[in-house]
Amino acid sequence: MPQLSAWMGAGVVAAGVSAALIAGVDTAGADTGSDTSGSAGASASDSADRGPRATGDSARESRKPNLSNRTEASGGDGDSGDTSVGDAEPADPSEKSGADETADDTGAGTAPEPSDVDVDDTADQLPEGDAETVPDLDTEPSGVDDLPPVSPEPQDAAIEAEVPAAAEQASVAAPPTAPATVGTVAAQQVSATVAPTATLAAPESRSLQDVIQSLVMEIIGAAVRFVSGPPVTPPGSNVTVRSSRLEITDGRTVRADWYYPDGDEPPQRLIYLQHGYLGIGPMYSYTASWLAERTNSIVVAPTLSSNRYVRDGFWLGDDQAHRATADLLLGDRDALTASAVAAGLIRKYGPDAVLPQSFTLVGHSLGAGVAAGAAGYYADAVLAAGGTNHLAGIVLLDGAPPAGVLAGALDKLDGLGGYIPVFELGAPKESGVRPVDDALNDHRPGRFNGVVLDGGQHLDAMQGGSRLIQYVSYLYRGFPTEQNKSAAQTFLAGWVNDIFAGRIDPSTGACEEDGCDGVYGLPGQSLSVETPAGPATGVVIGTAVAPTRTVFDPVAAGALLSARPTVIRLLIDS
Repeated sequence: MPQLSAWMGAGVVAAGVSAALIAGVDTAGADTGSDTSGSAGASASDSADRGPRATGDSARESRKPNLSNRTEASGGDGDSGDTSVGDAEPADPSEKSGADETADDTGAGTAPEPSDVDVDDTADQLPEGDAETVPDLDTEPSGVDDLPPVSPEPQDAAIEAEVPAAAEQASVAAPPTAPATVGTVAAQQVSATVAPTATLAAPESRSLQDVIQSLVMEIIGAAVRFVSGPPVTPPGSNVTVRSSRLEITDGRTVRADWYYPDGDEPPQRLIYLQHGYLGIGPMYSYTASWLAERTNSIVVAPTLSSNRYVRDGFWLGDDQAHRATADLLLGDRDALTASAVAAGLIRKYGPDAVLPQSFTLVGHSLGAGVAAGAAGYYADAVLAAGGTNHLAGIVLLDGAPPAGVLAGALDKLDGLGGYIPVFELGAPKESGVRPVDDALNDHRPGRFNGVVLDGGQHLDAMQGGSRLIQYVSYLYRGFPTEQNKSAAQTFLAGWVNDIFAGRIDPSTGACEEDGCDGVYGLPGQSLSVETPAGPATGVVIGTAVAPTRTVFDPVAAGALLSARPTVIRLLIDS
């Protein structure tokens, strides 16, 4: 018990530190600008000069899951063996150490956590029998062990365990390539092209300060995972959540939480939800569950490392993450499909279930940079291959993308030919400057580009099942009102429904049809949304256009006479 208390105390303290960093670094370091330019495709991290990095844009090898080898779990076997991807043998949970589990979650090795709640641990806590027959369970077993085993990551002698050896070698040996081109299923498939580039030089040595900062970031990340726990769904939700591994780039796997709405038919919509700086997927489990249920969409929420000092530079705010996310959504989506199958896609919807083609990107805070950056690279690939676009739209949640990323993405999206909505649900800034609003207004003036909630906070839309992590985060970032928390879900789900349904008018950027689910208005207009806690208000992004005013100025009678021909004026005078 003393050890447990010590770990919990350390977890709370570290979570407080992480929340403080969320409050300051997330928006201060990203929203107000960074050394990244989306149009130029430059790196977004401060460690841009710390050595070469894997670009994440090389063509993937085929990784289609071999569904013929899948074995369904029967009543007494539980859920942990319901699927098998490829021909690889499933990993033995007993052979996986705490350090390996921690490394898997972030793509970086950290110190083992005796009390860490990881994906694999949830399966051991389930009763015997089929997990889906237990009505009160919020979380099904993870299915992580159904994927091929991940090679253990050796630790560097200089405390640099945060980089998997395979990924580090790839960053040196494998030259960066152009992003994989788009493809669609069946007749719409497009082959990928690869443009060779120069071989990278050996990585530069890091300073002691970088090593220490990296270690601190890993400790904070471990504490956040410990306190947050596994993803859970809200009470009474008709959504199933399961977790698995996702190979986001060749040789690098991360955790991914999959949310499946109940129903007889597989959903035809996919939402890719990216967390913010120092956050993880489970911190958004309620948000993801509501999205899945209210929009009838499959939602995937991957967890990326927030360690900006990682040796190869692959972290949430880096350009590599933008490229890798775009690659996941192109072509046959082998890696994404393998992760979904391991998380129970086939078990949930049947052997013929496939991932939906149409998708929407949703990103919170620095995760908005991933959503925007990935959209830009996705558009590049579609245009280069002459493929079919499946990106329905983008929603940013108080976005803080690196400087230039959103503007560059908007330029590229305009090149696709059709109008792709990009909405922002924001909160007021103390400085009064909102770069996201400026980028949207510059590229799409006069259109509906989103709403800023009155009295809104940065974490209005970040809602999960851990009360402790929510409280500590709110303590440092500001407590959202119940009205705004509810309104955030209403705005988000309504916009996503209209985006998927194709109801957004390109000329106004708003839904102009009957039966719109979202709430819209003119630039500068005040809006009000009814919630169970009372009305929530906000202002539409943009400046109200002053109406043109016509002034009636009657013409003098003498002027009318002077304008008449001379003959007529003489007749009138006589």
